[in-house]
Amino acid sequence: MRTVHLRWRLFSTYLLLAAILLVVCAWISASALRRVYLAGVTDHLQLCAQLAAEDLETSLAAARYDQTEKLCRDLGARLTVRLTVVLPSGQVVADSHELPARMSNHGVREEIIGALAGNTTAAQHFSFTLRQDMLYLALPLWHEGQLIAVVRSAELLSAFYGHLLQLYWQLAFGFGFSLLAAAALAYWLSTRIGSPWETVMLGVERFTRGDLTAKIPVTPGTQELAENLNRMAAEMDQRLKTVLRQQREQEAVLAAMVEGVLVMDTQERLLNLNQAAEELLGINASQAVGRLLPEAIRNSRLLDLAAQTLSTLAPVEGDIVLAGDPEKHLQIHGSQLRDAKGRGIGAVLVLHDVTRLRSLENMRKEFVANVSHELKTPITLIQGFLETLLDGSAHKPEDSVRFMRIMSTQAERLNRIIEDLLNLSRLEQETEHGQIELSSQPLRPVLQSAQTICQVQAQAKHVTCEVDCPESLAVRINPRLLEQAVVNLIDNAIKYSSDGGRVEISARAENHEIVIAVRDHGVGIEAEHLPRLFERFYRVDKGRSRELGGTGLGLAIVKHILQTHGGRTAVESVPGQGSTFSLYLPQS
Repeated sequence: MRTVHLRWRLFSTYLLLAAILLVVCAWISASALRRVYLAGVTDHLQLCAQLAAEDLETSLAAARYDQTEKLCRDLGARLTVRLTVVLPSGQVVADSHELPARMSNHGVREEIIGALAGNTTAAQHFSFTLRQDMLYLALPLWHEGQLIAVVRSAELLSAFYGHLLQLYWQLAFGFGFSLLAAAALAYWLSTRIGSPWETVMLGVERFTRGDLTAKIPVTPGTQELAENLNRMAAEMDQRLKTVLRQQREQEAVLAAMVEGVLVMDTQERLLNLNQAAEELLGINASQAVGRLLPEAIRNSRLLDLAAQTLSTLAPVEGDIVLAGDPEKHLQIHGSQLRDAKGRGIGAVLVLHDVTRLRSLENMRKEFVANVSHELKTPITLIQGFLETLLDGSAHKPEDSVRFMRIMSTQAERLNRIIEDLLNLSRLEQETEHGQIELSSQPLRPVLQSAQTICQVQAQAKHVTCEVDCPESLAVRINPRLLEQAVVNLIDNAIKYSSDGGRVEISARAENHEIVIAVRDHGVGIEAEHLPRLFERFYRVDKGRSRELGGTGLGLAIVKHILQTHGGRTAVESVPGQGSTFSLYLPQS
């Protein structure tokens, strides 16, 4: 119900109470008036009966009933009441309004019975003689200690009711006037009391709708309450702002976290999760929140860790693997949530994506294994031939020369591996410390310089190298590093080209990028090897690669150089038709 109706509710309540009070008072007053007026009429009838008894006692004692009847008529006329004289036998001997002979025996009448018993008795009943309701009063008449008659006085009730009705009308007028006065007073009181309270209740309604800034006006009668409510609203507003700020901060922190966060209660019901958890677990927060953890997440290992976290006070750690392409490795840290009294209220699980870390660990292990293998092969060969020479072969000139040439080749190969490893390490350090400087440079001189460096190797295999690059094409690069990358690609193209082949080096602008392509027409590469060509020490044909003097690090260096330039690498190849290695650089 709207608070603006308060004054009318108060007014109707006050008016109803006043009306009830007035009705009760009017009913009591009317009843009292009726009793008082009836008592007055009864006293009047008794007085008349007593006066008549005094005048009639002599004639009745002498049994002169004719005289009694005449005297009764005269007394009735003077006293303006009906008088009746009844003998103890019930016979009517005189009446002021009717002939006694026409009247029946009155011995059975209520008032007569009472009077014959010696009591002054009043009664109301219908008069068959006058055909009207009458009020009767019967008085016993004694003479020398003997009941000789009953003198009855009577009056029409219609007259009584007429007078009483006039009193009731006066009472009703007074009641109506009092009710109007009470209504005016009730309206004044309801307005005086209701208006300030309506103001307070309207203010409270604004508070409940969240508007805690509006103040409730302070008025007489509600001053203390209004001040307390305003103070409470100000405190609630401050606390609400604090809670909202903390909630926004918490949401921002959770949203910014790389780690996934799951919050659940003691029944394993999911209460909250951040965006990182959605992405890691592949679930939707709007559908998962509020559901039991086993319903939202289908990973038995994660569910076991969650149950373990809820059952122990100590932090819980574990690893899980999520199937997929690629599969994800997650490290889970779980802790119980406890309230101020130390009671467990739930748990929080933090999910760390260690997929890249695991991949890097595997790459490190594979790299160490590859380096060990690549270094061990030449070292083993050198060591073996040295032992052979020490065992006596040194005295055989032909064997000594052949063995030394082999050891020189392996030493040179070992040196190239170490040099490439150092180049990779230097590139990583320079990239990490921001020491690689890039500047806008013409691209054609860099490609021509790389062609020149590989010219001797190309002439040895009668391979033709051609450069196709516009003079005006410029790009933001480090010339030394980009030249090294192109040299590695040209060197590989020459190695895997047949004698008399052709290597094409081109550059062009394409889709906001500068594309450098090195194409050969050699043996080509199977499609299954293409995704891993730029990995360290990866070889398509390990035996042939070593025969050609490759270290297995050339393309890895090319990839790293392009990453330092903010670019990328790509390769296309068809077995038997050749390969095309492309370098994509951001256009400056």
